[in-house]
Amino acid sequence: MRKLAAQLGVSGPSLYHHFAGKDEILDAIVEQINSRIRLEDVGPGWEDAITSYAYQLRALLVEHPHVVEFLALRPVTTHAGLRIYEHLISVFTGCGWDIGFGRDVTLSVENLVYGAALMTNAPDIDLDDDQRADYPLLSRLMEAAPELTDDGFDLGFAALIEGLRRLARESKGKVTSTGGARAG
Repeated sequence: MRKLAAQLGVSGPSLYHHFAGKDEILDAIVEQINSRIRLEDVGPGWEDAITSYAYQLRALLVEHPHVVEFLALRPVTTHAGLRIYEHLISVFTGCGWDIGFGRDVTLSVENLVYGAALMTNAPDIDLDDDQRADYPLLSRLMEAAPELTDDGFDLGFAALIEGLRRLARESKGKVTSTGGARAG
C-alpha cells in the first residue's frame, strides 16, 4: 500500500479514504479491466460472442501483462466480471446449450487467453552454437523465421471453435456440460 501511495503521490493512509484495503484495490483493478470488454455490440451467435470476448480479453492482458496472474486467480465477484459470464452463458443457452456447458466453454476460452497472454511476454528460445548442433530443427526454425511472434493463440482458438462446431453439429445444438447431447 505504501508503494502504491508513493507512486500516486499521496500518503499511505489517504488511500484508505477510498479503499478499505488491498483486496478492494485489486477488485477495482479487476473491475476496470473487465469493464473495458464490450460484448453488447456483438451478434447473437455463440461464435461471435466468444471470439469477441477472447480477442478483447487477450488484448487487455497483453496491454497490462502485470495483471494477468492475479486477474486469473481472483474470484469473479465484481459487476463487470459477472456481467461477462451472464452474457456469454445467456448466448450459449439461447443456442440450446445447457448452463454448465456455457460455463465450461467460457472457462476454456479464458484458459487459452490467459496462457497466451502470459506467453506473449515470455522469452523465446535462444540457442547457443552447441545447442544449434544438438537441436537442428529448432535451429532451422529460428533461422527461417527469427521474427516469429505468434504465441499460438490463433491456432489454438481456431481449434477450440472447430471442436465446438463439431459438438454442436453432432448433437444438433443441444450440448451438455459433458459434451454430449442433452437428454429429452
